[in-house]
Amino acid sequence: MTGRPLNDPSIVRVGNRWWLFAGERDDTLRLYHADRLTGPWVEHPKSPVISGDPTGRGPAAGSCCSKAGYSGWPSAIGPDYGSQVRVFEVTVLSTSDYREIELPESPLLRGTGRGWNKAGMHHVDFHQVDAHRWLACVDGYRWTRTVRLRWPHRPLF
Repeated sequence: MTGRPLNDPSIVRVGNRWWLFAGERDDTLRLYHADRLTGPWVEHPKSPVISGDPTGRGPAAGSCCSKAGYSGWPSAIGPDYGSQVRVFEVTVLSTSDYREIELPESPLLRGTGRGWNKAGMHHVDFHQVDAHRWLACVDGYRWTRTVRLRWPHRPLF
């Protein structure tokens, strides 16, 4: 795809169509679809499906989940970008319509306040292990103190 810069794309195949959720800034979610993974990609008529959300809701990095009548996508949200991941169920997905609801389990992931995911979690990938089990691969981050180097006031040489 060319054109506007997009971030954190999530791609899912539902039925015989490919769907791409991608962010534009931290507060806008765009939706595209294609017959083939290689395109051409067409922007959905209701895209952006989220725009200017004051909570900063945009896509989280990772995969959408699609199983037995459910399709959902992860969303990174604040108070700081990426400090938690909410999840939304897509209730209507067609080339002409789009609707979603936030699941009651949301937020699905959030920073713990300590350790490897102290500040937040931004990424989740769902993988089906067998008919009854799923595996979620996640990331986490913590802010560390930045050390600023002081350069001499006069040249070294």
